[in-house]
Amino acid sequence: MKQMRENFHIKIRAEQRQKEFAKRRIIKLQATPQYFRQAVLENPISELLKEIDQPDYLQFISFLSSVDDYQCNLYLVEQGVLTIAFDKTIKLLYNYKQTSTQEANLNYLLSIIGNLIDFNNRSNDDIRQILQRAIEISDFSMSEFKLTLIWMIDEFLKKEKFKEEFLSCVTNFLFNNLSRRDLASAIFDTILNLQSSQAVSLSKEHLNELIKHIGDNDSQIVQKSLFILVNYLEIAPDTDLDEDFIILLNEIFKNKDYLALLRLQSNLNLSQYYSAWRCVPLDLNYRNISVQLIS
Repeated sequence: MKQMRENFHIKIRAEQRQKEFAKRRIIKLQATPQYFRQAVLENPISELLKEIDQPDYLQFISFLSSVDDYQCNLYLVEQGVLTIAFDKTIKLLYNYKQTSTQEANLNYLLSIIGNLIDFNNRSNDDIRQILQRAIEISDFSMSEFKLTLIWMIDEFLKKEKFKEEFLSCVTNFLFNNLSRRDLASAIFDTILNLQSSQAVSLSKEHLNELIKHIGDNDSQIVQKSLFILVNYLEIAPDTDLDEDFIILLNEIFKNKDYLALLRLQSNLNLSQYYSAWRCVPLDLNYRNISVQLIS
């Protein structure tokens, strides 16, 4: 069971990365002038150190953020690209004016750091600091920027388990943007990956947002919503299951069509999870429905 769930989350991570980033990388690489390619090979630092308002700077770091080859990335790290990207990103984050040029540059700098994160020999505190500040300024950002943040969170999950304050910051960011149709798929995948690596407590606001998606027309979104709910019920202490929460659960389980979707979810053995629901005093009729489906 554990291996099945791990494989599921690994598949999610791979599909998410390919879906959101492969297409734009191909487009960028095809459209990049030869002299940018030469600059990356010969002296990437000299180009990267230029001011962000210099001509061609945005196009250069756009290309640099598209490099997705292990040997190329190793070469870039050896040349000092990751160090400069960290320094420029931190400086930009703390002098941020929410202009379109700044947002585009920050987006590509974050992508560079994300691509090179496996080679990072600095403290993880630097990545955490960058992500937390980027989340703080992201309220009015474009979808592209938020997708990069979601992807970076997913990449950072490989490096460490999140501490309480940062975990709360990340969880709030993900659920606050869950209503965005253009972001929802990536966010659901990242929440599931987060839950697979550590216990994630959900607030009533988070649960309310989740319940909206359990009625979605997209069956994959419904399945992922149910996964997240079941994962939460596994770790939720009895004290969290107050009257309001039980009412919410009854709203979820009162519709047989939604419960029937449980049969479809990736061959999971739901009998393993029913123990998480036994302590919940659901309406007797709804409990009978769930027992019938699971058995």
